[in-house]
Amino acid sequence: MAKTEKLTITGHEKMDCSDTAIGTIKLQVNPERISLEYGIEMDQDSGGGGAKATATSAAATAHPLQGNPTYSFPKLQINTIIDATGVLEKPEVDGIEGFASDGTPSVSDFITKLKNVCYNYRESTHGPPWLKCVWGEVLPSNSSKQGELDGIFRGRLSNLTVEYTLFGESGNPVRAEIQMTIDSAISPAALPKGESPDLSHIIEIKFGDNLPALCKNIYGSPEFFLQIAKINNLSSIYAIEPGMKLLFPPLEKASR
Repeated sequence: MAKTEKLTITGHEKMDCSDTAIGTIKLQVNPERISLEYGIEMDQDSGGGGAKATATSAAATAHPLQGNPTYSFPKLQINTIIDATGVLEKPEVDGIEGFASDGTPSVSDFITKLKNVCYNYRESTHGPPWLKCVWGEVLPSNSSKQGELDGIFRGRLSNLTVEYTLFGESGNPVRAEIQMTIDSAISPAALPKGESPDLSHIIEIKFGDNLPALCKNIYGSPEFFLQIAKINNLSSIYAIEPGMKLLFPPLEKASR
């Protein structure tokens, strides 16, 4: 009987995960639950410069949404467990002999390895590693093609929760529930948008964004990045960071 493939997570220094993995985690138990959070932001001002609202429920479709939609690539949430009681097969993780170096049943080594691959700060990435998750058929492709599923998700950890649920006699943790939230690595510039160069847009910067790419997406050419940096009072074209909101106003046709 063929062995069930387990969800595998590899950590990388490059956002596209094309480099050699810095570490690999193969889950002991495939996820009992996977959540994908999709979002659409609507510019409520028909001119494109107003506040944005997020459509989050079916009830919102009672009235047509107005303005220009901006799609956000889904966040991936993985829920699983790790168990060292001997009930489950030991995890296939490099560098872990059993569950503890002294032979005592414990999930501590696995959690340490998980944090090293997915969570710990690295100078090369100026944050946690970039992650590549591979498993099954529900994981969405990191492309602008909506609905494309290829079983591979690339992103970066935004939340890790470890809840210890069972302990040995000496207090060593022998079972834990793990919840991970991974934000997609795809740039908003690659996602479907109802944008026009003749409307104003407020763009929230995400990991991997850069001004030339954003300008190309909105204006059809990357050459306007210096103007956008000046309009937003940036000290340089590189002075952007995740969470920052930038204005992309209409530009005169003569300057396009």
